[in-house]
Amino acid sequence: MVQVSDLEDLDPSIQILSDIKPAATKLIISPKAELHELLKLTLFDLILKQVLVLKTIYKKRHPNNKYSRPYNIIESGKNFGKYQADQFEALLLNRIDEDAYYYLNSWLKSIYNDLPSEASFKKLVIKCQNLSPYFKTNILSWIFSLFNLNEKGKALKFDIQSSLNSIDNQISELLQNDLDQALRILLAIKGNIFLLQNLKFEDLSQLMPSLKDKNFEGVEGVDLIPFDLLFAFSVESGAFESLFETIGESIVDSGIDSINFDLF
Repeated sequence: MVQVSDLEDLDPSIQILSDIKPAATKLIISPKAELHELLKLTLFDLILKQVLVLKTIYKKRHPNNKYSRPYNIIESGKNFGKYQADQFEALLLNRIDEDAYYYLNSWLKSIYNDLPSEASFKKLVIKCQNLSPYFKTNILSWIFSLFNLNEKGKALKFDIQSSLNSIDNQISELLQNDLDQALRILLAIKGNIFLLQNLKFEDLSQLMPSLKDKNFEGVEGVDLIPFDLLFAFSVESGAFESLFETIGESIVDSGIDSINFDLF
């Protein structure tokens, strides 16, 4: 049984990644990150924590249709009711009802519709994650919503990037030769696993028999990381990336009033 106390002897640099959520990590290492990237990381983090669940259902567009077609839906997870969300996460969660499910496309469009701007979302992430000391706060930055790291921020970026690179360089080998250590690291960095370049969720899927014997306790309500679901993400990561980007661009290009929020 892997518990929080077992993580104390890990590399201290990993603590940096344990303390901040992936959207905040992305902003530190890439202040010019686009809105769709930050929203995708936030959604995947909430799914990792089992606050939200992403599923595929099959429905006919019309009762007379011969074949059903797949639709991605989003709904509340088992930790939805007890999760203490940051304000930027609440922008995703406020449109979820525990007794209903939502078509992913329409749900994402409604979230984009609610956001005043990309800059406002970034400011909210920075505020909620206490990252203000790491960004420049001069008058030009305030007027033009520029997100530039100060010297302290650049030092933090170096530490975070070094930690991610270090994990990336060893994670594949650890998954093959030291599964316990690999899982302890993945557990420690939480949703920041989505920023790793070399983590192959298909490898984790192949290790599912071993993973079923693991029990994670005490970390933000996660009792078992849904690696099988993450494997599905890895298979469709390009499609999800395209979906977020396309919806964001359609709202910018078309204007809110012209958007059709109905799936069909």
